[in-house]
Amino acid sequence: MAPDPTVKGDSPVGATLHASNGNGSRPSTPLALLDTIVAALPQGVYAVDASAEKITYFNDRFCELFGLWHLKDKMRDGTLNNREVAPLIEARVRGVAISSRSGNAVVETVELTDGRMIRRTATPMADAAGASAGMLYTFDDLHFDKDEMDEAWKSNEKYRELVENLPLIVFEIDLAGKFTYANKLAFKQSGYTEDDLARGYNVFDMIPPGQRAVAVRNLGNFLLGRGGNTGFPYTFVRRDGSSFPVNVVANIIYKYGVPVGLRALVINISEQERAERERQMLTVAMEQSPAGIMIMDAEGAFSYANPALAAQTGYTHDEILGKHITDYLGGGLA
Repeated sequence: MAPDPTVKGDSPVGATLHASNGNGSRPSTPLALLDTIVAALPQGVYAVDASAEKITYFNDRFCELFGLWHLKDKMRDGTLNNREVAPLIEARVRGVAISSRSGNAVVETVELTDGRMIRRTATPMADAAGASAGMLYTFDDLHFDKDEMDEAWKSNEKYRELVENLPLIVFEIDLAGKFTYANKLAFKQSGYTEDDLARGYNVFDMIPPGQRAVAVRNLGNFLLGRGGNTGFPYTFVRRDGSSFPVNVVANIIYKYGVPVGLRALVINISEQERAERERQMLTVAMEQSPAGIMIMDAEGAFSYANPALAAQTGYTHDEILGKHITDYLGGGLA
């Protein structure tokens, strides 16, 4: 059972639990009151000794979370030890979504096989002399149901309509990279379908093999708050095998204060480049046109004049800029 139970550290509560008789029976007075309190906690509690063999404590909530009611008596009387129970616990774990440290404790957000998310905290225990006394595990049910991906923002009709009609690709992924949402433009520009998403298509499948390691590293650093979010440049691969350059700006999706995925805005750089090329071509066409061309702002002041207009009026480009249309209508740019 991860993390390593041999890690040393200070834990007064853990040391008190370890001070129980350790034979699987309920601790006697004065620990009886403490036992009653811990047994009633909403968190699952599980403790092992320094050898990681003997189970020194567990409460009913722990059995409920991991479906171990049928083994409760065997764990209590010592018939089962931690080496036998730990694999049963890990069998209920689908994966670790995020891991961090808080002092000596290791805190992990874990997804169970039934879709629930729990926070698993492993705290090293020490006895009065400071020697390792084992590990104390607590399990907090985060009440996250993976079937509840229809979040409040999606159920807001006006917001959903806005996202669906944005001129940008918008998609969501879970922490494993699996798509949970994509707007219409995402399907149009990538060639993928909603059936592809339903089959569990992964965002890393859209990234060329040579960029995947960088993408995974960027995702991990972003979730841990390392680095900024000015945009990540990638190449996205369409369903037909063609590709296009993008810039990805993302935000973390939280549920009950825990990161559960990312929401991304994707700028198709090839579209930007095409628009820029068109702008440059139009600019060249106006500059080379034999006809006088001028552009005015909303107040009627000139903001652009091509060389032909300057030649026709006898004024330089800089002299024309800032003039008002009324100056022109009044007898030339005087």
